[in-house]
Amino acid sequence: MEEIKHPAIASCQMWKGAGRPRSAFIFDLYRKDKAIYKREIRARKREGKETYTNELHEALLKKHGRTFWNCWSSKFGLSGCRVTCVDGIANEGVIADRFTQHFAKVCTKNSASGSARLVDEYTLLRSSYLG
Repeated sequence: MEEIKHPAIASCQMWKGAGRPRSAFIFDLYRKDKAIYKREIRARKREGKETYTNELHEALLKKHGRTFWNCWSSKFGLSGCRVTCVDGIANEGVIADRFTQHFAKVCTKNSASGSARLVDEYTLLRSSYLG
């Protein structure tokens, strides 16, 4: 980054010293160096995001729970963070009961025929993948 940053700073200072012209060689050099520097910053951010995404994905696939959560915490800064209150309720037992009730409603089949259709589709897909 330093080899890109220093020319950008130098051309910016030169452009400011020349009275901040909106045309001419100094302006073109300043804009070009600034664009290169900003493009590199975006590329580095994108690369960092891809790296942690791949690390998270690999840890999840390999079922390395501790590695996954360490990577998650390092990226999102949630290390040691615990939720102590949900919908104004602080009692863990009541919160667990609420989650149970919610997911029991959400995760039930709508109809027996719809459920059977989904099982058939899943079985067909699974057999085609396993060959």
